[in-house]
Amino acid sequence: MRLVSVLVGAMLALAGCGLSSVFDGGADTRMRKQADDILARWEAAYATAKKPVFAPTGGLAPQLVGENPMYYEKSIWYGQDMVLDVSAPTPGPAELRWPDGSSRPVVPLAAATVVNAISQKSVSSVAGGCKGCEGTVHVTGARFTTMSLDAVDGPVTAPAWELTLADIPVRALVPAVGPADALVVPATSWDPYNTPAGLPMEKVTSTSDGRTLTISFTGARDGADKPCGADYWAEAVFSEHAMVLMLHTRANTSGACTAIGYSRQVTLDLPQSFIGRMVLEGQQGYPVVVTPQ
Repeated sequence: MRLVSVLVGAMLALAGCGLSSVFDGGADTRMRKQADDILARWEAAYATAKKPVFAPTGGLAPQLVGENPMYYEKSIWYGQDMVLDVSAPTPGPAELRWPDGSSRPVVPLAAATVVNAISQKSVSSVAGGCKGCEGTVHVTGARFTTMSLDAVDGPVTAPAWELTLADIPVRALVPAVGPADALVVPATSWDPYNTPAGLPMEKVTSTSDGRTLTISFTGARDGADKPCGADYWAEAVFSEHAMVLMLHTRANTSGACTAIGYSRQVTLDLPQSFIGRMVLEGQQGYPVVVTPQ
């Protein structure tokens, strides 16, 4: 597998605390090794995925539709059990449809299957995983339909269930696509004694040609030439079907540093467009949602 790495031309001098006061080349080496491993896992998964490959950039997460849906997220997704109170229809034939007209048949998930999956994820999102301790969401209607999902090769029309919820004025739109029909990022384990190198990213935007990225994150105020300061810079590594973004830092921890974060950005000019590739972050390989500038 051929990997291509690009480093942003100029480092952005920003501030940070609690990191090495000298340049840590070992951390950069670790980060590039992480990127190679992430890309290798992705390419291996891509090679065995059903074709045409359906790689949703935001995964297969459900969406809320209606007025002010964000207001109701916590009362639906976080700790609540969910039960299907109605007899849902058997889903008919279904397919995935791409913008270029290509398609692939899929076996859609039953309404009971997607409701159970939502319930399990919701309950597991709170400490202790107590089923029903945060309340129960009752599904009073289930309609088999389609929805548009952002994917590597553009928006894909996929089968979905539209769920009506008791006493909640929004509806849940849930993909009815199983894991066998979608290429999602392979899971990785978390080792608290060997945390990944690099910094987390909060937001990534791109120019329309996919050649210039702006990465937002939390840092601190000054450059590494000042006490408690740091320099930050971004790097991208390419494979045939993915790109990994890394955020490097060189910090100066001399002085009494405070744990105050500041909103910061770096810009990365790419040698080629990332469009048509999955974008992954460089710590654990989670998908990065890139929004247009």
